[in-house]
Amino acid sequence: MTKRILLIDDDQPFRESVREILESEGFQVAEYSDAIYAVPYIKEPFDLAITDIMMAEMDGNQLAHTIRKDNPNLPVLGMTGGGRIGDANRIKAFCPPKLFTTILSKPFLAEELLDAVNNSMS
Repeated sequence: MTKRILLIDDDQPFRESVREILESEGFQVAEYSDAIYAVPYIKEPFDLAITDIMMAEMDGNQLAHTIRKDNPNLPVLGMTGGGRIGDANRIKAFCPPKLFTTILSKPFLAEELLDAVNNSMS
């Protein structure tokens, strides 16, 4: 059965690159440009959510909290390049423990993404 992934990132070129990597490995991907647009779909049968942490309308932490409330068994993989408040390590420090299965620092290699995806779903 094909694994379904919910992908949220406000950086369109980056999001499209991640989608292409995932689809090339046989995953079915639903993508959104902001967490606020993804919220209505988090109860759908996804196997994994991948979200940027720093976004405008609703950030990845808020989305992960919403997912934990509405779909507690859905693993959430975070991604960050830092953004307005600092580098990726600083952003990671602000993320509550166990909110994300892992957090990738952007940019990352396709192999790193796929390893994190497979580990998050196992």
